[in-house]
Amino acid sequence: IRAALKNGGFQLVDLINDEKNAEYLIRTGNKAFQLTLPGETRPVFRRVPDLKEEKAKIFLTDVETIARSRNLIALSNPRTTIRDEEFEVELYRITTPGADADDAPKELADWKKPAIFRYEQNAGTWKQPYFQLKIKNKTNRTLYVSGLYVEDTGGITNKFLAKEELAPGTEAWFIDNYQGTQYKSIPLEVKDGYHAWGITEVTEYIKLFISTDPTLNTDRYNQDGLPLDVPPGFQSKRAGRTEQSHPAVPDWTTKDIALTIVRPLEQTKLIPGRAITLLDAVTIEAPEGVEAQISLASAPEAARGMEISGVSPDRSPERIWGAQKETQPYAFSQGNNLSPAPSVLELRGVTGKNILSADKPLKVNLGQPLGADEFVAPLAFDEKTGLYYLVGMSDSSGVVKIETLPEESPSGTRSLGGSIKIFFFKVVLSKLGFEYKHPQLSMAAFKASDTEDYDYVTDVAKIKAAVDKASNIVLFMHGIIGDTLDMAKCMRRAKLQTTNALLDKKFDLTLTFDYENLKTEINETAVEFKKRLEAVGLKAGHGKQLTIIAHSMGGLVSRWFIEKEGGNQVVTHLIQVGTPNAGSAWSDVYELASVLLSRAVNGAVFLKPYILPLSLLGKLAGNLFITLQQMDPDGAFLKKLNDGADPGIRYTIVAGNTQLIPSKNEQNQTSMLKKLIARFKSRGHYDALDVLLFKEANDIAVATTSIVGIPGKEKRTYPPKEITVGCDHISYFCDPEGLKGIGKAVEG
Repeated sequence: IRAALKNGGFQLVDLINDEKNAEYLIRTGNKAFQLTLPGETRPVFRRVPDLKEEKAKIFLTDVETIARSRNLIALSNPRTTIRDEEFEVELYRITTPGADADDAPKELADWKKPAIFRYEQNAGTWKQPYFQLKIKNKTNRTLYVSGLYVEDTGGITNKFLAKEELAPGTEAWFIDNYQGTQYKSIPLEVKDGYHAWGITEVTEYIKLFISTDPTLNTDRYNQDGLPLDVPPGFQSKRAGRTEQSHPAVPDWTTKDIALTIVRPLEQTKLIPGRAITLLDAVTIEAPEGVEAQISLASAPEAARGMEISGVSPDRSPERIWGAQKETQPYAFSQGNNLSPAPSVLELRGVTGKNILSADKPLKVNLGQPLGADEFVAPLAFDEKTGLYYLVGMSDSSGVVKIETLPEESPSGTRSLGGSIKIFFFKVVLSKLGFEYKHPQLSMAAFKASDTEDYDYVTDVAKIKAAVDKASNIVLFMHGIIGDTLDMAKCMRRAKLQTTNALLDKKFDLTLTFDYENLKTEINETAVEFKKRLEAVGLKAGHGKQLTIIAHSMGGLVSRWFIEKEGGNQVVTHLIQVGTPNAGSAWSDVYELASVLLSRAVNGAVFLKPYILPLSLLGKLAGNLFITLQQMDPDGAFLKKLNDGADPGIRYTIVAGNTQLIPSKNEQNQTSMLKKLIARFKSRGHYDALDVLLFKEANDIAVATTSIVGIPGKEKRTYPPKEITVGCDHISYFCDPEGLKGIGKAVEG
């Protein structure tokens, strides 16, 4: 490559060593030159075999074809005097599938936005989309116009409008000359080779030139497109190219029109009991009684179908997850060039949908194992409420189990009617940036006075030194699902009610305690917690103020430490947030996590702490978790904890009640929750969940009466102070109402 660049006169290619700033990568796998986009494996054009200098020159010639295409799209004249109101552009979409007549039914498209053109089915055959384009001179002077069509493969042609002189008030059309006949309707195409990679849409461009110069000439830009790199069985021939210099013109301007052409993948019939293969890798198997036509699609095209239906989701799934660096759409194909890869499963003509459940799922085998720190989450969109919700989860072998299906939503393709869409997202836990050890007492060192971000300090000696200097300490402890990663941020979010100062103004030191929260008994964790405190100097009679802010099950760990392990000589004030003091109706962590994560997706808040344990769910789904068993209202653990003992220190309880959340939003959330738990109907505890979620005040995970339900509390030296807030179980530490409650509790 270096020798070819030195000897070949290539002016449009710079070879750099900084991969982060590279626009493309040159790969040489399988002894062939390949050009790819960063982070992708699919070559932009057909690979050039044999790693020799002469072949490198051929390869770089193709690279320059792509460069010229890109440069043309970017070409503009910022100093032009030609104003937009001096000409008029009209772009039409032919509405009858396959119609190419000039008078075919058509509709006006907004050329200033990417226009969508879809293949349509007619009599069982896919028909190409067509467009028409005209430009009109609205001035009192003569203009000269030309139009270049820029293909996704790098091809450029001005054959539809090479040059036209437009007198004042006249117009010119794009014209396709084919076998002696002229057509105003121009066909659009997604080449067969794209489907070999699972790509269903491409975006191509029209570059309009409007000039005052009669010598306007765009012939110099014409070049053939490059053949696609496709699996064996596709025959194609490499096209040649030419290049000429660009002469100056007196005055000119350009306008860009983006055309997105969508060609769905062929549908495959889903047969119960048989594994159906898509894209030579993904297999799908349905339980008995469930049938459908299935195909894969891109997320943008699936979301467009929702917009066509008249429902405008507040956030597309990509925007919801895109805000989280550890999540990304799961690509079913190897690479996607400049076009979106398929990441959505579409089902049409579904029968037996109600058969699906947590115990009889639709199984999607991704064809490759997931990493130890990865899982794939399938999401559905509910058009009635405008909310997304989790419909299953992957296991460690790369099988995604879909346990329920949403209602059909309209398709972007008129001829196909409605479809059920499942969006697939991959979550990469290693990007969370927190090394998770159990149990772990840490110190939160905020990076600056004006930021929520902090570093975990785990060195025991450093923590002990900080404890020695501090007089007023706060410690955060998480619950059964989560960690303390975002909890401590409330120090810079919540405010004291009397002074309006941030919480961190009240305390000298912020500590956190993270622990294994599924299979280690709560009382055992409390003993380990005591040891970690003693190791940093927080023993009985330490003489300092220690406030614990404990979320969910962390409040039970804290109570056991205080009431059964002598912690009342260590802790000054316990603040419980959403703690199931009288037990929980949930008996399955997977079910609880599905509901909470769905809620988090739509709230787009406090998501990270609830992602971490989900990596375990595929491996542990169906197991009886010890900690959940201990939260059985009739279990031995809670009976022993709730024996009426008086700890003799202050308790403050913050209890969420979703019934206090503004009605419109909560009505939608309630509708979503009904869909979520419906897939667990066959399980014995469903009735208890129905009571919890829909018949009494709750924060979704715990009934409000359970949160405040400490027997004998009224007889204590310090009866617990109770603060009710309008938020759910996962939002206490970021929702304004939850933060307000925590601020009150700290002062209480």
